[in-house]
Amino acid sequence: MCTPKSQDKRGISRRDVLRYGAAAGTAIAAMGPLGGTFLREASGAIATQNHMTIINMFGGNDSLNMVVPAMTGVDATYAGRRPTIAIDPLVDSVHPLVNPNTGNTDYVLHPQLAEIGRMYTEGDVAVFNLVGYPNPNLSHFTSEDIWSRGVRGSLSTFGMQPSGWIARYAEQYASSPTGAVSVGLSRRRDFTGGASNPLILSSAGRFRFDQDNNSNNSALRLDVVRQMLSQSAASGPAGVARTNMDQAHQLIDQTQAALTDYGSFYDPNTRNFAYSNDRPSRYLQDIARLIHGGYDTRLFYTGFGGFDTHGDQGGAATAADPNPRHARLMRFLDEGVASFAEDMKAMGVWDNTVIVVMSEFGRRCFENGSNGTDHGHGQAVFVIGGGVNHGVFGPDLTSDLLNQNWLPGQYDFRAIYQEILQNHLGVTDVSRIFPEAFIDPYTPAGIL
Repeated sequence: MCTPKSQDKRGISRRDVLRYGAAAGTAIAAMGPLGGTFLREASGAIATQNHMTIINMFGGNDSLNMVVPAMTGVDATYAGRRPTIAIDPLVDSVHPLVNPNTGNTDYVLHPQLAEIGRMYTEGDVAVFNLVGYPNPNLSHFTSEDIWSRGVRGSLSTFGMQPSGWIARYAEQYASSPTGAVSVGLSRRRDFTGGASNPLILSSAGRFRFDQDNNSNNSALRLDVVRQMLSQSAASGPAGVARTNMDQAHQLIDQTQAALTDYGSFYDPNTRNFAYSNDRPSRYLQDIARLIHGGYDTRLFYTGFGGFDTHGDQGGAATAADPNPRHARLMRFLDEGVASFAEDMKAMGVWDNTVIVVMSEFGRRCFENGSNGTDHGHGQAVFVIGGGVNHGVFGPDLTSDLLNQNWLPGQYDFRAIYQEILQNHLGVTDVSRIFPEAFIDPYTPAGIL
């Protein structure tokens, strides 16, 4: 007897299984070969779980216009080297970074960083000056590679295979596919290598099964595929394939459930800061969705580009130039971080949150002939969160330093990561993640 088509209970063929497997392909490709790891059941935000979110400003951020020197004499050197793009601490609507120990305002934030400035005043932002690594390299690709791998030399020196530092962290401390997650980016070198399989999401909303246009009951057909998978081989290559497919289905279901749950939680009308449609806001909201969904993720990674400002960088907004290029990027960052922080506070996990804002390098101390800046090295890095000890750390900027072509890297970026990994994420042996010696001398800053 034939089953009426309206009920859509047709037999499911091997081709149907494969086609539905292809629909889950984004999950499998995102996780890589799972090797028998299993997903934790997501069950709501974990109030006691600490997590870290890295925001990478791709292209080399001009942090001299992000964290501006305001000390007498030093500010004049800074302004003299940047006659058209300098931020004026006395004229522009800057945000003071008052030293909690001395009460002095030695630095100010870019005018577009109003909310990060407010968080600093509330005690939730640490600023690190002159962050870099030994033997600076001004190539985007090489410097990104050093930040991603977490070594300046070769891992083979330490008997280790090529890998990214996040992959090494995940392998030892977050081995499930959702232990470390990249959002909005392709698989970066940070996540490659090792035996871990961190999840790579372009967008949480697009991480789903495609609708089958040949069926008027896709949910039923997906359920039948799941039943067939559960009855297939449990060992050997077929068993591995079945496990991977099962986890892909499970992960997609959990992600979509997290989106639905977050949708009922998030009401932009009740928030001080609603997410914009700019990339950092979209990506950070996806991370907020996953945190609210209760994943076991300890480390999130995202970022946005546009910071290679060789020309038309601009300074503060003026009547003649109301939306300068770098100022616009600073606004995108500020809006995204403010909205994300609001979400974390609403979830009750702000004290469990650490945000690191970094770039592959800083830029030159002087402006070029195109109203921009060229590649440099030392940069300012933000660490933001409810448990952060606020202040400005690392070596101070001086006129002598500003008179160089570019700022040196005197505070090793891995030292910042190390303290967060140890004191926030509970890493006990950071030497397997960052085996190289740091810039010497290194004095712990007391971030947390």
